[in-house]
Amino acid sequence: MLRAEGIESGVEAVAGERAVLEAWVERFPDGSFVEHGTISYGGAGKISFSTLGRGSVGPSPVAGWQRGAVIWTVTEGDGRFVRVQGLITSNFTVDPDGRVTDNHFARLYLSS
Repeated sequence: MLRAEGIESGVEAVAGERAVLEAWVERFPDGSFVEHGTISYGGAGKISFSTLGRGSVGPSPVAGWQRGAVIWTVTEGDGRFVRVQGLITSNFTVDPDGRVTDNHFARLYLSS
């Protein structure tokens, strides 16, 4: 919500299954990286992904924080994601304590 004093935001927990991301990352000296991994969507199934090109991570305008982004291509899936295709963008920050906030936008195509 945008207000005259700035931006106000919040986080609300909801009931239900959680998505779990597991990834293997290789970083390079120029701040780029590649990764591959899986995202499990509870009982719906799991997808596998790999980096399309390279991702980027580097200093944020906020002292001590890092920011980055990457595009993943979906390589396979199981459960409701059998024969899935698509791309996922990840836009993330890392705070000074190493905690990651990762926001995804996924465009997935499911075959019937």
